[in-house]
Amino acid sequence: MSGRSDDSSHYGSDRDDRASRETNSAGEDALDILARRTYQTYLIRLRTANRTRLRGQLWNIPLVTSAVVTLIVAVVSLNSPGVYNDRTEVLLVALSVLTLVASIIVPSANYAVNAERLFSAYRGLQRLSVDLERESMRLRMAWTRNRLAARASHEYQEILDRTQNHSGADYWSVVRAQNAQQRARGGPSVTIPFSGHAQVIASWCLTALPVALAVALFPLLYPAVTWMLGG
Repeated sequence: MSGRSDDSSHYGSDRDDRASRETNSAGEDALDILARRTYQTYLIRLRTANRTRLRGQLWNIPLVTSAVVTLIVAVVSLNSPGVYNDRTEVLLVALSVLTLVASIIVPSANYAVNAERLFSAYRGLQRLSVDLERESMRLRMAWTRNRLAARASHEYQEILDRTQNHSGADYWSVVRAQNAQQRARGGPSVTIPFSGHAQVIASWCLTALPVALAVALFPLLYPAVTWMLGG
C-alpha cells in the first residue's frame, strides 16, 4: 500500500493524539482490529482454496471409476451374459446414470477455477495483512492510523467481493488449528460450539463422498474378475 503518512512532523501533539485513540476492551483501535481480521480471513481463504481444489480432484475418481466399471461390465456381459444374470441391463443403466451425474457435477462446480480465485484472494489478503501488521507497529498517531484503516478496509472488502465466501466449516477448522497452537504455548483458546464441530465433520464427509462412491463400485467387479479367473 502506498501513500502512507509519516508522523515524524507531529511529535509535539503525538502524546495527546495517542491518548484520544478509540479502542475496544482489548485496547485495539480500528487498525489493530482490521489487521487481526485480515490475518484471520487470509488463513480461512487458504483453507477454502485447498478444500475446493481437493474436492475437484476427488470428484474425478468416481467419474473415471464408473466409466471403467461400466466398460468392464458391458464387455463381460457381451462375452458371457450369465455372469450378471438378468441384472445386467439394470446395472448398466445405473452405472451410466452415475457416470452422467458425475460428469455434470465436476465441470459445473468449477472447482479448479474457484480454487484459483480463492488462492489469489488469499495472496492478496496475505500481502494486505503483512502491510497492516507493519504499519500498526510503526504508526502512533490516531489520525494516521484511522486514515490507513479506512483505506485498507476498502481494499479488504474489494478482495472479498472478488471470490465466493468461505464456509462455516472452513472458519471453525482454522479456529481449531489456532486453538491447538494456543494450547501448545499455554495461551487461551476459543470455545467451539457443537454446531461448529458438526459443520467441520459434515465438510469432511462431503469431501470424502466421491471416494466412498468410487469404493462402492468395486464390488460390481467381483463377478467379472471371478469370470476372468475362470471361477
